[in-house]
Amino acid sequence: MNFALLGDDPAVLPLVRAIARHHQHRVEAAVLIGPLERELLRSAPGLRVLPSWDRLLTAGNIDIVLVCGVAEETLEAAKQIAAAGMRLVIFPRSAQGSTWIYELGLIRDEGRTSLAPVFFDRLRPAFRKLREMIASGELGRLLYLQIDREIVAHQADGGPALLTTDQIEDALLHDADLLRNLGGDYSRVSAVRSGIVGDRIAAAAATLLGDQLPEATWTARGSDAAPRWKLVVASEKGDITVTAAGEPAQWSIDDARRRMQTSAREASDSGPFIELETFDEGSQILQSIEGPASAALPAAEWTDLVRAFEVVDAARSSARRRRAVDLHLETTSERNIFKSQMTAVGCLLLTFTLLGVVFLLLVMPLFDVRSRTQIEADRADAIIRASDFAPATATVNTRGSKHLRDLAARMEGNRFPILIAESKGPGGRQLGERRRDAVVALLKKEGAKEVAERTQIGPVVGEWYPHVLQVVRILAFAPLALFLALQVLVFLARPATK
Repeated sequence: MNFALLGDDPAVLPLVRAIARHHQHRVEAAVLIGPLERELLRSAPGLRVLPSWDRLLTAGNIDIVLVCGVAEETLEAAKQIAAAGMRLVIFPRSAQGSTWIYELGLIRDEGRTSLAPVFFDRLRPAFRKLREMIASGELGRLLYLQIDREIVAHQADGGPALLTTDQIEDALLHDADLLRNLGGDYSRVSAVRSGIVGDRIAAAAATLLGDQLPEATWTARGSDAAPRWKLVVASEKGDITVTAAGEPAQWSIDDARRRMQTSAREASDSGPFIELETFDEGSQILQSIEGPASAALPAAEWTDLVRAFEVVDAARSSARRRRAVDLHLETTSERNIFKSQMTAVGCLLLTFTLLGVVFLLLVMPLFDVRSRTQIEADRADAIIRASDFAPATATVNTRGSKHLRDLAARMEGNRFPILIAESKGPGGRQLGERRRDAVVALLKKEGAKEVAERTQIGPVVGEWYPHVLQVVRILAFAPLALFLALQVLVFLARPATK
């Protein structure tokens, strides 16, 4: 296979060296490698350093792109390369951010690319053996898991060993994968950070909880010496302690059940664990890339990376809120994002609709200046207007005659009033009286009864109100109706893939 390198994370160097030693693989090109250029050219002399990442798209002979950096340009390039259909292998760092991971996951769900993360500690022979013992039931029920880390602080001023947020979250990202791999899918995270000085932290702790799962605790603190790491697996049949110190770390295992220390030089295939000092990180990673995950080589899947980032995000939120935080444990996909967005929009629209109903019921009636008689006559189309008469006269025109005949036909069995629109200006009252007489006479002629009692003169005002009321109703309910109709689009959104 031909590899390309994108990014400047030194964590990729062991894999580059392993690829260079392999006669069937080759590192063809690299881009955005920054200070790694000299070391990469020493490890892979035939490497081509490209001026821009888009050259990878036209190289034509690249099978896998190794993404190993946190720079914004690197992350954006990785998304574009994934969208072009090239396979990516990710060296995870907390600074890459869960948003970037989710965006890559959406590209993956579209079937455009294949993505694989690199968590190399789970590839160690000792860790694989530990997993086998847990899966086989040899250790019995697990009681708890615990990881303690000492991380070398970046400062060198002789002060207290304080860690950056990135150091803590990077360590948690990788250790969370180990804890999940041993304990299961945890659903809650509780975290604290102690000794905060400016933007640095003296110590941090996190606890992973889940139904019927062994509690997993994780601690990290600064050190001015060599880094140290310890994993304790407590079970019904005894404790197993895995320790590592130095760089690169060499694992040693203390099996409390047999009270024997198995170091790398003393290890044998018949021992309780197997961990060789000759463990080649790069070769193990390369082997995991070459083939699918299996019990013999449990390489991480994309979902494992997503879950690890969720643990880091939850720990950050828990430390800020000072309470336990639930993990969603739902694979990101177009469908899940659609549901989340629709949930948020739906809550907003329900609140808006409730306010609209209150406005319709309590506020809008305050603007209605129409009388009860006008409202009832308007509903029955029984308002006789000036347009039903000849101009400035009491003579009913053709339109008015038709209108009155229709009213006469409907008056039997109905009790609606007939309202003669009041005339404005001098003589308006007398003109209104004559028009009323003309209307009463015509209705009686058509056979209507009790016409005089039901016919009256009055002002016709506020005719704009029904139209405004209709507009307000549309504004109050149309957004919610449209939102409900849009729910059918969930069937067009792609679900998550494994």
